[in-house]
Amino acid sequence: MKEIGIRKVLGFSHVSLFYTTSSGFIKLLLISVIIAWPAAYAVYLVLPGANKYPIHIWEFILAT
Repeated sequence: MKEIGIRKVLGFSHVSLFYTTSSGFIKLLLISVIIAWPAAYAVYLVLPGANKYPIHIWEFILAT
């Protein structure tokens, strides 16, 4: 909280303050999504009855 207060006093804009505080979390989130989508699609293909309701990779990505 002190760091955010100091940055606001020094003139940081709201956008740069948000980027500074959340950039690490957003990077980790994107990495986890990139890893999770192919893994989830592979599990979907292995599950019994996966061909009962066929789905293509782009439909799978857009649905999640």
